[in-house]
Amino acid sequence: MSLVPELGPAMGRLTARTSNGRSTVPLDDLRLELVSTIFEHAAAARAFGADAAAAASALNRTTWLGAWETTVAAVAARLAERVERELQGAAVESRLPSRRRAELRLTDADRRAIAGRLGSGSLAFLRSLDALERLVPAVSSSGTRAAGAIAEWQEALLSVARRLESAWLAVEDAAAREPGVWAETIESVRRWHRPRWPLWVTTSLVLLVAGYVGLVFGGYLPTAGPVGALARAWWYR
Repeated sequence: MSLVPELGPAMGRLTARTSNGRSTVPLDDLRLELVSTIFEHAAAARAFGADAAAAASALNRTTWLGAWETTVAAVAARLAERVERELQGAAVESRLPSRRRAELRLTDADRRAIAGRLGSGSLAFLRSLDALERLVPAVSSSGTRAAGAIAEWQEALLSVARRLESAWLAVEDAAAREPGVWAETIESVRRWHRPRWPLWVTTSLVLLVAGYVGLVFGGYLPTAGPVGALARAWWYR
């Protein structure tokens, strides 16, 4: 019998062919890639046969956490791309100047904030990884201590798999909420319009100049300067 238990059933909906997630961006490929990575490491652990120390090393905390963080980073990048597309689309609608559009790109801090919101539901998963890691020394030892620790380690593996499913479902929920975080910003870009005061000032100046010239040419104001010369030339032509 293999030292590594079957992890698929413990992962539950994480291994489903399609997801019922409410996210506005497709995430199934990233979810399945996460599952595939875990299964690959599990297969490598089983390849060590009865070598419990090697199996525990192949499925240690670093392995699980690395796969998880890579997936969360990929989800965050995909959401950030979606937000940037919506910001740029709103900028096109409002005819925001190109210089201002460049300012709409998400900063590294924005991207970290997205990743932080996605990972906010993974605390139980991270704690299960700590519990798994605490068992590695006992599993890697020899004698009766290792024999007693293996069963506990196997149960800890299944617990990690179950917590991974919960953490992923939390990511899907967070991804579904993310558009709401940016909705006000996107709408403010869509409502932008060019300031009207330059047009009002220019129009007022044109009307004042036109009114003055009209009064001079009409003889209602004294004729002086270049405008006066033009007026006299107009009158006596």
